[in-house]
Amino acid sequence: MMVDFQKIITRDGLVLHGGVVWPKRKGRVAIILVHGLMGRFYTWFDRVAPLIAVAQNKKIAVAAFNTR
Repeated sequence: MMVDFQKIITRDGLVLHGGVVWPKRKGRVAIILVHGLMGRFYTWFDRVAPLIAVAQNKKIAVAAFNTR
């Protein structure tokens, strides 16, 4: 699984790192994983690998980003 690392810069200048796993064929749907108060986005991808595999075959992107 190849994670396309991204970042979001908030209005107040905070950088939130994240990543997207794109589907094998272009689609119009994405799953956005929002985690709780602790942890980092990169720990999610291994945990949801089965979900990502199914999503990729159904043209669904999967994204996870750090939150404040």
